[in-house]
Amino acid sequence: MNGKLTTEAILFLTILFLLTSCAPYTQFTIQVLEPAAVTLPPTVRSIAFINRSDSLTEETLRRNRSQVSPYELFVLDSAINNKFFEGLMTGIRESDRFTEVNADIFSNRRSVKTGVKKILDSTQLRNVKSIVPADILISLEDYSARDSFDIYYDSWEENWAVNLVILSNTKWLIYDLQTNSVLDSYIQHDTLSWHENQYALNDEITVLPRLLEAFREAAFTTGYKYSRRIIPAWFDVERYLYGSGPMGMKRAANMAISGDWDNASAIWEELVRSGKKRAMAKAAFNIAVRNESEDKLEEAVRWAQKSFDLYHSGPAMDYINLLLLRELKKERLTKQIRINQVEE
Repeated sequence: MNGKLTTEAILFLTILFLLTSCAPYTQFTIQVLEPAAVTLPPTVRSIAFINRSDSLTEETLRRNRSQVSPYELFVLDSAINNKFFEGLMTGIRESDRFTEVNADIFSNRRSVKTGVKKILDSTQLRNVKSIVPADILISLEDYSARDSFDIYYDSWEENWAVNLVILSNTKWLIYDLQTNSVLDSYIQHDTLSWHENQYALNDEITVLPRLLEAFREAAFTTGYKYSRRIIPAWFDVERYLYGSGPMGMKRAANMAISGDWDNASAIWEELVRSGKKRAMAKAAFNIAVRNESEDKLEEAVRWAQKSFDLYHSGPAMDYINLLLLRELKKERLTKQIRINQVEE
């Protein structure tokens, strides 16, 4: 997420605000398969990796409270780099899209940062492919990290709060070794935090990891998250059902939350025919949510539009826009899944 709200998130928050300001509702979670940000060519089946990041310095590893010795820099640098690629490979291996994920990592690092780093040229990429016959090359171009450690007294909870935060910035490139071109260039910003409460300032800290382990975990998480740029991934998203209105509305919402969607939908469909426009609109909205939960997006749009036509509510219009955005994403997702199926 990188600290920025997506269009879907903004629409969802708008729906939430409008729903909570006008009527009781029931909240639940559905799973949504999101397409990868990068659609790789259909011929890509094998991956190689290269580390082109500069060695850590006190500028690229900023400590909150203390200086870092050259030895500490060396240890942190080795641990962090290994975990970047361990996380990345773990995420990639969760997909059956790739037949070969080369575990050996090429290293082309600079100990001293001098000038602007140039991308690999055609000759360099051909040299890589002559060593390992991969289709794409994922490169860690650069990274920096910073930790923040705070202790403060929480007067409300009447204890001491301890926070550790790791902030990191990484730059990744994906090279197409078939065409000797760049498929993706991406700068990733990540935050990983830990929190612990203790009743006395001198209590032993038991939950927070040691600094080395914190940096290692943060690097693994960063690598894993980047793998999601080339692999579709499942996410939990919040949705809401109307539960106010006629007697059957709340009962149907509770049925749906417990998994009895068929009987809940039967009640909603009966309410749609009740002749009371506001109740009809709410029931139609809930039927739209049911269809979205089953990934029937066209049917969900039809029912959401019916809800809006019956009673021109803000949540219905925002839900229509959210569903239309999901339909656009589904076109890309279908293409990515089709590539996998064709090549299996």
